[in-house]
Amino acid sequence: MDYINASSDTVAEKADSDKIKRIHERVRTVRASEKTGVKFMQWWEEKAYAREEGWAEGHEEGLAAGREEGELSLLVQQVCQKLKKGLSPETISEHLEIDIKQISLICDIAKDYAPEYDINIIISKLLSK
Repeated sequence: MDYINASSDTVAEKADSDKIKRIHERVRTVRASEKTGVKFMQWWEEKAYAREEGWAEGHEEGLAAGREEGELSLLVQQVCQKLKKGLSPETISEHLEIDIKQISLICDIAKDYAPEYDINIIISKLLSK
């Protein structure tokens, strides 16, 4: 652990491990070679850039998925509120101005959870279809 925290000649010499000494020799060789150092820095920058790019892409995908699920959650809540009032899928579709197929699908799943209508379970059933 000491070598990882400070990869110096002194720490490497104190190490009892031949493996640490071999690693240190490689580290010294890399440090001494300007060409290798430049290549390493280029590799490191490329990896850092790819990681940042991947993170940004994943973040955007996550936000989009979160928005979609949030919109679905709101719709399911609205449909369930209207079902509690005894409205039909057709009437709910008209009130919410949402396609009857989507409302009917929500209603078909939601009926199994009446009258409490567990929104999270209904959403998870919808997402699995």
